[in-house]
Amino acid sequence: MTQIYFYSHPEILLKDHLRIVGENAKLYVSQINGKLSELSELALIIGNCHDFGKFTSFFQNHLLGKPSDSRAHHSLLSAIFAAYIIKKKLEEKFFSNLRYKDFLPIISFLVVYRHHGDLKSPDEIIPRAKEIEDYPKLEKISVSVKEEISILSEQIKDINKNFPIIKDELISIGLDIDEAFFQDKTIIEIFKHLDMLKYQLLEGDRLESDDKMNLYFITLLLFSALIDADKKSAGRERAVQSSSKEIPFDLVDRYLREKFMLSDSKINSIRWEIYRRVNQKVNSISVDEQRIFTLTAPTGCGKTLTALSFALKLRDKIKRETGLKPKIIYSLPFITIIEQNYRVFCDVLSLLGDDFLQNTSNYIIKHHHLADMEYRENDEYRPIEEALLLKESWDSEIIVTTFIQFLHSVIAYKNSFLKKFHNIAGSIIILDEVQNIPVEYWNLVDKVLHKLTEFIGCWVVLMTATKPLLLHEKAVELIDDNERYFRELNRVCLKPIVKEISTDEFIEKFKYEIENKATLIVSNTIAKSIEIYITLKGKLNYEGFTELEKENGKKRRLEYEELMETYKNKQTIFYLSTNITPLQRAIRIKILNELMRQGKKPILVSTQVVEAGVDLDFDLVFRDIGPLDSVIQVAGRCNRNYKFDKPRDIYILNLMDGKSEYVYGKIHLWIARELLKTTIQEKNFYELINQYFSKVKEKISNDKSKYILEAIESLNFYHSNLRNISDFQIISEKGRFVDIFVELDDNSSQIKDKFIECVLNQKDIAERKKSYLKLRRKFYEYVVSVRERRLMDNVAPRIEKSEFYFVPYLQLESYYDIETGYKHISTVDIL
Repeated sequence: MTQIYFYSHPEILLKDHLRIVGENAKLYVSQINGKLSELSELALIIGNCHDFGKFTSFFQNHLLGKPSDSRAHHSLLSAIFAAYIIKKKLEEKFFSNLRYKDFLPIISFLVVYRHHGDLKSPDEIIPRAKEIEDYPKLEKISVSVKEEISILSEQIKDINKNFPIIKDELISIGLDIDEAFFQDKTIIEIFKHLDMLKYQLLEGDRLESDDKMNLYFITLLLFSALIDADKKSAGRERAVQSSSKEIPFDLVDRYLREKFMLSDSKINSIRWEIYRRVNQKVNSISVDEQRIFTLTAPTGCGKTLTALSFALKLRDKIKRETGLKPKIIYSLPFITIIEQNYRVFCDVLSLLGDDFLQNTSNYIIKHHHLADMEYRENDEYRPIEEALLLKESWDSEIIVTTFIQFLHSVIAYKNSFLKKFHNIAGSIIILDEVQNIPVEYWNLVDKVLHKLTEFIGCWVVLMTATKPLLLHEKAVELIDDNERYFRELNRVCLKPIVKEISTDEFIEKFKYEIENKATLIVSNTIAKSIEIYITLKGKLNYEGFTELEKENGKKRRLEYEELMETYKNKQTIFYLSTNITPLQRAIRIKILNELMRQGKKPILVSTQVVEAGVDLDFDLVFRDIGPLDSVIQVAGRCNRNYKFDKPRDIYILNLMDGKSEYVYGKIHLWIARELLKTTIQEKNFYELINQYFSKVKEKISNDKSKYILEAIESLNFYHSNLRNISDFQIISEKGRFVDIFVELDDNSSQIKDKFIECVLNQKDIAERKKSYLKLRRKFYEYVVSVRERRLMDNVAPRIEKSEFYFVPYLQLESYYDIETGYKHISTVDIL
């Protein structure tokens, strides 16, 4: 008799794949310090069931390359099987200790059915009981999965042909199946049971709001564990794993002793005092009872290294007391700050010597949509497909990432974001510059963060110089009397100019004050920033900074040393916004920093992109009116290191055509104007900030938070006709953006040509993806994102076969100014 083998992927036996996925999903869940660790057995069963539908001959023929049809689809059949097995386990009192055990069949169904895509609402995919009564005819059914349900009968009959063999294979991985599963009435009963559970979730009163939110997080955890285990084992004999690493709790202490010989200036004394006090706080923390912390201190007080040191010491204490070793997730609002902090953290970790250099990614990764997809381990780089899996699931000890990556992974529905949720569970989460979370989402984020600590076993640290009203009730402030530091520091003075003035009036009024001072000017729109830059450059006769020079008829990008030599003795004006390429922004910040460190007095004209985290220290600042937290952030770029004993001026302008209300809305601006009517020194910022956030919370609608919370409690991940979790957007964009590749120099030309050859013209999908991941970071260094309506003013050509627009080098002057970026006619644009 011919032996029959079933495969999950070419050359991988299905029973082995199911076993590996189940074991790893169980491992992921069991490592969590929280109330969900008891779900590890459920994760095992779900992993064992998730590809059950691949036992059909239809799928096996598909793997062999034979002609196939929709009957080869396996997700729905696998989901029905998972719900059936879990329901049987419940009848056998298997999950008797779980509070939410009755709802496990519907969660298991959702998780398995959507494991190749994004999560959806139960109401979108589970038919009503009366619609399934005539199964397999399905004359009444209306849900989107009608076609998949219609082929279930054929698939089940096909599997039943090999029942003895399949039963033995399932028994070998700890599952059992009986012939009752193959009866039509069993399928009807399963769907009816799922519909009943769906009703209780959506409309019933059996569960409290808090319970429903817990079910949401159970779903995320099980889905994350399954999809990550599945992707890491698919097509491989063993799952892709990373190696765990130890990081000494006192590493930052050693780093500061070895790398910094700080002067006894007032600001350095405050930095050391804050660092010492925060780190001593760890000793008095009860790791089980105290899980939410705030670190509130003025800008420029060294919060970044202080927070990393606190997290390492807290992690060490957690390990000693519980045996667990949480990951550290450091999340920030902007990519530019991520790159900066990642470099600092790597510098700290470099004290570990060769092991860190050879296994960098085991210790730390940075993750955002443009990050390198490299994973260094054992002095080698993992293959790109493995590196992608490890990075996207946050397999490292320290993860430096964006608010977008973090928040869209905990208020989530997308498969790509949820791969990492099981690694977020039980972690230490640091949210830096937390005031950048939109106010209308504060209630939502507040409740989600509370749940992460209460139910998912996390610890949360919120860092800010402008403390928003988030988690304030249960949070432990790491600097008890932090207002003292705000009063001791008096580096700047806000000077509001209430009267509306034009760009020319502004420059005429202040041009003599600007000269011989390192000056920052921040506008609300790109159009206004370019207008100020061009006018100021002309009236002061300053040299405009550019990274390029003409050489043999082409533009060559100057190296760092050449740029420093070129501009060291010139009065220079810089321009910075998202209208120029990321590469230019990085170069300009680096040169600016060094010039000012040497005592030079450049001018920078910028947008809000300079406000948070950019470590620049100006003598004088002008900022067009904006929300008070933004004003305070930009104030942190002035007299940052307390070089001047007397407070330096921050002029708050009311620029004509500044478009502040367009950018921020009327409420934020009204409150800011109410509070900024007189001169205010930094020593009074603490009270000013508290007034501002109290007024903002009173005025801003909580509707967005309310709708998303309602969706969370109903498991409405995505539904075509309901308010969904998918409606959550941490960044609200006005209008569609398009990407434009700018051919600035020879290097960009080579990158563009390689992108076209290896990505756009590559027919093999797998090879195309690999090439894209390898080229992505370098390619996007030359890409600017422009609102589509602004592009229509000056339309660049497209790169063939792509969504990208393209500014060719020979047409650079028609579309792109090398000082101020993409040329446009429209007068309104943000950032």
